[in-house]
Amino acid sequence: MAKVERLERIKGLGTPLRCYAPFDEQSDSLKKAGAKYPYIMSIKEIVNMRRKGGPLESTRTCSAPVQAKDSPNIIAMVSPLIEDLDLAKQEVQAHRYRNYFVTEDKTIYDKLYSQAEEDKTKKPEERRAIILPEKGNYLIKPDTEEAKFILGKVQRPYFDEFVKTRGLEGITFYPINEDFVNAQNGTTINYLWFRLPDDDSGLDGYWVLNYDYGAFGVLKETSKDGSQKSYSKN
Repeated sequence: MAKVERLERIKGLGTPLRCYAPFDEQSDSLKKAGAKYPYIMSIKEIVNMRRKGGPLESTRTCSAPVQAKDSPNIIAMVSPLIEDLDLAKQEVQAHRYRNYFVTEDKTIYDKLYSQAEEDKTKKPEERRAIILPEKGNYLIKPDTEEAKFILGKVQRPYFDEFVKTRGLEGITFYPINEDFVNAQNGTTINYLWFRLPDDDSGLDGYWVLNYDYGAFGVLKETSKDGSQKSYSKN
């Protein structure tokens, strides 16, 4: 089990946990240390933490870009790698050999595509997945469905405090190269790395998971203290 550090409690969020390890070990260690599901913080929670004086460092998130040949890019709020530790181990191993992990078929992509279609009638911040309208690097602007889905209800204050003040129009999502994806027959899964504000708050979908990079979790709490609701596994 990797070392897990407990940070100072943040009102409206809870007690952050921090761990530096390869992704599979990191997720498992945060879970065993008492982090609530999905064990690694969502971008919404990281935004909340940053706005309330918590760490600003770049970090892994629980979300994932999911891509397939000749298909639109999808962002899953909770990564398939969170749901399946064996899948996460395969991903980390692929990264050790300087490759991306690709499943044998499009089952995972098709499932998330269906979820994204089913959730279109829900508020963006309540959806399980979203289909991006463009391929390649994609600029996420304030008040769009993508911004509300990824950053949550505080997306506008985050843009005002951390993005516009740096002369930027939005936050850019950087997927895995389309040439690589189109050469595969299965589902390409990675994860979203949330850059620190001074590096544009970008969302990198092409970084690796085998290094000891950081991620945060939120400690489970049993009392009614105003902490954010955790995601359901269903």
